[in-house]
Amino acid sequence: LPRPDYPGLVKLVADDLAWDHSGGFGSLQVHSRMLLAQLDDLLKLRPTLLNESNFVNAYIARLRPGANIGEAVHIGNFVEIKQATVDAGLVAEVISDRREAGALALFDAGPGVRAPEVRAAG
Repeated sequence: LPRPDYPGLVKLVADDLAWDHSGGFGSLQVHSRMLLAQLDDLLKLRPTLLNESNFVNAYIARLRPGANIGEAVHIGNFVEIKQATVDAGLVAEVISDRREAGALALFDAGPGVRAPEVRAAG
């Protein structure tokens, strides 16, 4: 399935992930194209996806400007967050505008801090 607009996609993905020989979340192209609402529905069917980095990164990647990032979150590579309000303990590996290309900097936010416009290394 190349597109996320297939009827019953969430249930199909959940069933596939329950299969003993599943490649896990991220193993199929359609996983990367699922919408945030579909990921929410999938999470209701398979709460253990919160333990899978591929799922967590896919979810975070879909957050839009103005998002509220919860407390003690670590954001991995390939994530872009703009104008988000973050709680204490956010750590994100980012390429800093003030450093040479490829250098990583850590952004560690305090409570209610607006995140600077940064793009994750990748």
